[in-house]
Amino acid sequence: MLKSPLECRVLVVDDSRVLCLMVEAMFQKESDITVAFCTVASEAMSKAISFKPTVILQDLVMPDVEGLEMVRLFKDDSRTQEIPLVMLSATEDPKVKSDAFAEGANDYIVKLPDRLELLARVRYHSKAYRAMVERNNAYQQIANDLIQAADYVLGQLPDPIKTGPIQANWIFEPCSMVGGDIFGYWPMDADHFALYLLDTSGHGVGSCLLSISVGDMLRRQVLPGVDFHNPGQVLAELAKIYPLDPKTGKYFTIWYGVYHAPTRTLKYSGAGHPPALIVRGNSKIVDELPSTGPFIGIDEMDYENESVTLNPDDRLYLFSDGVYEIRDNQSGNMWSFEDLKELLAEDPPEAMSSPMEHLLVSARNSQGEMVLSDDFAIVEFKFQG
Repeated sequence: MLKSPLECRVLVVDDSRVLCLMVEAMFQKESDITVAFCTVASEAMSKAISFKPTVILQDLVMPDVEGLEMVRLFKDDSRTQEIPLVMLSATEDPKVKSDAFAEGANDYIVKLPDRLELLARVRYHSKAYRAMVERNNAYQQIANDLIQAADYVLGQLPDPIKTGPIQANWIFEPCSMVGGDIFGYWPMDADHFALYLLDTSGHGVGSCLLSISVGDMLRRQVLPGVDFHNPGQVLAELAKIYPLDPKTGKYFTIWYGVYHAPTRTLKYSGAGHPPALIVRGNSKIVDELPSTGPFIGIDEMDYENESVTLNPDDRLYLFSDGVYEIRDNQSGNMWSFEDLKELLAEDPPEAMSSPMEHLLVSARNSQGEMVLSDDFAIVEFKFQG
């Protein structure tokens, strides 16, 4: 660690003790510069690691290790590769300079230059190095914060339900560290089971915060005066609470439903969201459950309820548009909604555990990348007896 944000720590690697004394004399009166010397090239790496310089002055010609080889060693080691490396040479040969820069040197000085010039170069490179270290530390802190945020989001998602009369499983693959999709499901009472999936516009922290806020409100059922058994009423109240923010332009789409077990009836309503899909038993027939209302944020609106009956062998899918808005890297064409329906209806390959995995693998293969261009969120429900 640097003792001061303005401190310059100079490591001179040169077998000439006379030159080392000359450099020391140049820097002697400079309170912001600390100098260390290494006259044996084979010891330079360990010296650099322990001294932690902000700039290295490296002699081009040394008896035990050739100067350009030392450049390669410094640049190949993660502990020293970012430290500015200034070559010291007795020659102005353009070819030698070119070779030095090709190996990763940051500067080249014909030794020894005027004192003012050397001071200026040392301070310039040290300042740039300190700025880079501060930037990298800031980026690392941001990355750590995003990892924690991503872990928090995953912690808010429900556990899969593997057994029982209602089974649920899901796949969630955000396109960035934190995404704007979230979903949930829970038993409301002995007869009713709630389920939803929402997709916030954009990606990143802002979208994530909005989706987490809405998801928490739904999960805890804290909308005042709202009957959570009534999907349309839930969406209408969300539209009042979350108007379109003119500063951020953030809005979200949502599909929300309530399953009534005794009658096997699913009541649902949607706000600008892709329709849910029912794959009907073994028939491969796929029914759409449309989302007829506008997205949340456009205005205070009324949202109508629809209902459908589910059979024991049916599979219900909720998803975001990222699961089918896939651009094929060969043809350049976008998938159609019919492509999605066909993939969910067909039997997955034996090596895959579910139609959802088959869909994800197909999307990655089609796009030609492991990380998709949008958040990929899909939930599968099976309503048994």
